[in-house]
Amino acid sequence: MILRQTSVQSSATQHDDLARAWEANDYVDFMAAVLLGVALTALALSVM
Repeated sequence: MILRQTSVQSSATQHDDLARAWEANDYVDFMAAVLLGVALTALALSVM
């Protein structure tokens, strides 16, 4: 039981560290812009 709890906790901590590093990366802003552009393009095509 204790071993399982520890593994879950360390996994959650690792995920937090990855999320923090991911948010700090400029690549996220680029991907958000690309996804927004794709969404707007799809919307424009569906309206036409």
